[in-house]
Amino acid sequence: MAYLDDYAKKSEPVPFIGDDIFTTFDEVSTRAGLLALADIGLHLQPILFTHHRFVADMAKEALGDQVDIIDL
Repeated sequence: MAYLDDYAKKSEPVPFIGDDIFTTFDEVSTRAGLLALADIGLHLQPILFTHHRFVADMAKEALGDQVDIIDL
């Protein structure tokens, strides 16, 4: 993530797309990861896919209106 953040500050912002990147994380680590993505979201657009409802719920709880959740 540090590379993406540095790259986005120096050139055109790019999206970051992650697919179930928190699968092996516990709740504390997942929350920390979501907050880290929110921080780099100031310079690029993080897009996450997950089939774990608790990750979407945790993102909404931690980030409020900063996150959009689309259920498929």
